[in-house]
Amino acid sequence: MTVPLIPVSGRRGGFVSGALRFDGVRPLIDGQVPYEEALMEAYGATGPGDSIAILDVDGLAGRELNTDLVKSRRIRGRTSLLVTCIRTGDDVLDAMCGSFDGVCIPYHTASEEALEESLDLLEEPRAVLFCRDGREVSTGASTEDAALRLLRMGFREALVIDTAELTAEIVSRTRGR
Repeated sequence: MTVPLIPVSGRRGGFVSGALRFDGVRPLIDGQVPYEEALMEAYGATGPGDSIAILDVDGLAGRELNTDLVKSRRIRGRTSLLVTCIRTGDDVLDAMCGSFDGVCIPYHTASEEALEESLDLLEEPRAVLFCRDGREVSTGASTEDAALRLLRMGFREALVIDTAELTAEIVSRTRGR
């Protein structure tokens, strides 16, 4: 299942989005449009129950959770997935306090302990892999092997973001890739 990616930067009252690009695993925004406008565009391009991934540009760049984004607007009728920097179990708890339907734990930022803790903390554990040319960017493992490892650990789904193609896809035990 393909998932729209919405990069978001800023603080409450001043969130912006724009055209997505990557510098390694760090998402960047080219140009600026209001976050609300980007949300409405993604909403119109998806159907009820579809997923939309919100990329915390500031959190991933600064390697810390943007707590203002965590508390931002909920998208009704769509499954909103937050992709932000998660390093510890405390980060997982902080991210869960927001209005998103799910938190995706980044394989490249989370400690092994945080990955394990998130399985107990999250109702529907999801991970996210940043990949390029069929390889997970932090380890060089094949995308498929890295996704299978996470699914075997107990994650319900893995969101696979291709940083070259600017696409995202959900992989699960039932859906495959």
